[in-house]
Amino acid sequence: MSTASRHPAWGVACVTAGALLAASAFLSTTGVLMEPIEHSTGWSRDVTSGAASLNLVLYGIAAPFTAALMQAWGVRRTVTWSLVIVGLASAAVTLVGEPWQLWLLWGVFIGLGRGTMALTFGTIIANRWFVTHRGTVTGVFSAATAAGQVLFVPVIAMIAAGPGWRTASLVAGVCSLVMAVLCALFLRDRPADVGVGAIGAASAQDVEDEGPASGRWP
Repeated sequence: MSTASRHPAWGVACVTAGALLAASAFLSTTGVLMEPIEHSTGWSRDVTSGAASLNLVLYGIAAPFTAALMQAWGVRRTVTWSLVIVGLASAAVTLVGEPWQLWLLWGVFIGLGRGTMALTFGTIIANRWFVTHRGTVTGVFSAATAAGQVLFVPVIAMIAAGPGWRTASLVAGVCSLVMAVLCALFLRDRPADVGVGAIGAASAQDVEDEGPASGRWP
């Protein structure tokens, strides 16, 4: 096995793809659960669609600030806490009893949590960890973002039709929390954090400068 194939960048790339897949899955989750929530609670479509729309608005607002946040606070810390927020909010949806609670959880917390894991996250990882294979890895990250919506729809729909929408939301939340643990354990901000250079770099410095390392965990 070649040195490049055993490079820790591939592990970081796998965790990144999983995090992007998990985050994007919540876009489809809200759409699938809207009707079951309406039937269960008696709320109108205005309530559920309004919460989903707020989710998209805040996602769009948060996304442009993602790169600055990750540079100031650290990629691993930002992504891990974003997944924790999304996971806890999704799990808390199972307890909602008022429309404003759904708006707060679906719209505000999940919207902002997903926004801080926009595609900028994948681009930062690809630029820092790969000189060669950068285009391929970026493409995989884009595919993971799209695949999360496709793969989770039938699973969430099946759970919602069986055990119920609360169980489906809880399962989605648990998946996000599991991914948060994996990011905390295996995601690293820069190759220098594990004593290596980027794949294909002539030296440890031969990689796009993203500013001083910050926000590293011990």
